[in-house]
Amino acid sequence: MTKDAEQIASEKNAMFLGNYIVIFQHIESKLNQILQMAMGEGSWHFTQIILTELSNSSKIRIVRSILNSALSETEDKFKQDWLQGFNALMNKVADEAQQRNHLVHGTYDYTAAKLGGPVICFYKKAAADGLRDKTISMTDENCEEILEKVSGLATAMNFAFLQIISWCPDLFNDPVTG
Repeated sequence: MTKDAEQIASEKNAMFLGNYIVIFQHIESKLNQILQMAMGEGSWHFTQIILTELSNSSKIRIVRSILNSALSETEDKFKQDWLQGFNALMNKVADEAQQRNHLVHGTYDYTAAKLGGPVICFYKKAAADGLRDKTISMTDENCEEILEKVSGLATAMNFAFLQIISWCPDLFNDPVTG
């Protein structure tokens, strides 16, 4: 039995989405680990409960806030520069979280695939100013570009996480009580 174009496109899209989700989950796991370190070893169960209730955007916002607060008064030029780079990374991760929502919650149309065209992802979301929509053409080139971008962010999150570990526990100590 031979596969038709739509079936091949569907399998290819499923493989792309699987790869994308696994890579993005790695980024989210680093955010979770940073939050766990900030809340302390003794609060593992409590932190896990909190983390299950937080959206990606909330995690990004909280991690950014914690690190900005912890490093806000440093006179160390390296830490100041690092924090600026970390904030830029968090902006990119926040943008990627939106892309993730588009890809994971989108509706996929395989009609064009029957004619040799790309799969199309449609994403719609209600907003205060009306309905927002986005269309993503799932060409091979576009999918490769999306995977390269999210992979780069995952690598950058690894490096940021390692730097944060090297500063722990001093980074998360209470400045008043130590």
